[in-house]
Amino acid sequence: MTGTHALLSRQLSFASEKAEDMNFRTLSFLALLQRSDHLLDSYKPLVPRSIPHFIPLTTSETNMTATRAILILVQAIANQLATTSPNKSHSHTKYYTNQNWLLQMAPLFFVLQQPAVWILTLLEILTAFPGLTTPTTPATICPAKPMPSLLPTPFFYAGIALSVIGALIRVTCYRTLGSQFTFDLSIAENHKLIQSDLYGWVRHPSYTGSMCLISGLTLVHLTNGGWLVQCGWVQPWSIGVLAWWAIWWSYYIAVAITRGHAEDDQLRKVFKKEWEEYASRVPWWFVPGLV
Repeated sequence: MTGTHALLSRQLSFASEKAEDMNFRTLSFLALLQRSDHLLDSYKPLVPRSIPHFIPLTTSETNMTATRAILILVQAIANQLATTSPNKSHSHTKYYTNQNWLLQMAPLFFVLQQPAVWILTLLEILTAFPGLTTPTTPATICPAKPMPSLLPTPFFYAGIALSVIGALIRVTCYRTLGSQFTFDLSIAENHKLIQSDLYGWVRHPSYTGSMCLISGLTLVHLTNGGWLVQCGWVQPWSIGVLAWWAIWWSYYIAVAITRGHAEDDQLRKVFKKEWEEYASRVPWWFVPGLV
């Protein structure tokens, strides 16, 4: 019995030592976890506090987003073509140089319009496809939470159509007038009175194209579905947006009317009877039967 008692004592002692060792290891592991937690806390300032939340898109919404991105890229290309002068004008061929200085800046505004449209196009694409950027970029360019979906709307499709139509009108005018088309009012050597193509329907079709283009850009970028609106930079149909639209439109209409009068007066002086016959046959300035 004495031997059995001694063996049992040794086993109990061994078990007690193992339990103490396991308890020590457990406490050490918990202490390590606590240190790790403190270490992570110390690095929290380095982690962005707000990571944009993306709403998963359905397959249909993904296709619509891709459609919008492609069409808005088409619009930017159309704007680039429509607002790039096909020919340089020469100072000795210019006329109507006493025009109001603000109206004379119309060609410059076309030049400034180009990078503005490309920037908006890039921001639209980066917001629609955040995977193309770094994790924090979407939150920088679009502070709205959750991140919105940029989807095409009826106004968007109408704007794209107007932009493409406007660009086609202006590019057609470039082709029809050839070297005679410049952004400054000028009379070239051996200037001819063009009466074919769009000029057989209205006398100033290039201004019609400009107004279509401006309307299209406004409908695409200043209505619901676009980057400016969805990301909270502007409110659609607000007083500010409507005022901007009115000023933009009024300016280009004023440019079209004043330059149209100047062109008619100059062509009347140069071509006399030929111009009178043309003007009587084509009385409309911008839209056949209307304006």
